[in-house]
Formats: sequence, structure tokens, C-alpha cells
Amino acid sequence: MPWLEAIALSIGELAGYLVGLVVGRTFDLPPKKAQAIGEYLILGVIASAAIAVTVIYT
Repeated sequence: MPWLEAIALSIGELAGYLVGLVVGRTFDLPPKKAQAIGEYLILGVIASAAIAVTVIYT
């Protein structure tokens, strides 16, 4: 289902952009660096949630 993958990817990009926008304005960073940091923060949140769910339900 390529359309489902496209939707998930666009939601992830939007979330990374929005978090990067907030981080960039908060810490006065250049836009490219802020977006990269935002994407890493989103990945960290997803990984932390996966680990938390695994620990809670084991």
C-alpha cells in the first residue's frame, strides 16, 4: 500500500518540521539544523514510546 506509506511519511515530515520550527525559534538555530534536530526528536519519541510499551507489557 504505497499510499499508506506516503501518508505516514508526510505526517512524520510535518511533525519533524513543526518540532524543528519550535526548537529553531527557541534556541535561535538556522532552519536546516532546526529541522534535523526536530526529526531526531521525533525519532527519539517514537523509539521511547516503543521501549515504554515493551517494558510495560512484559
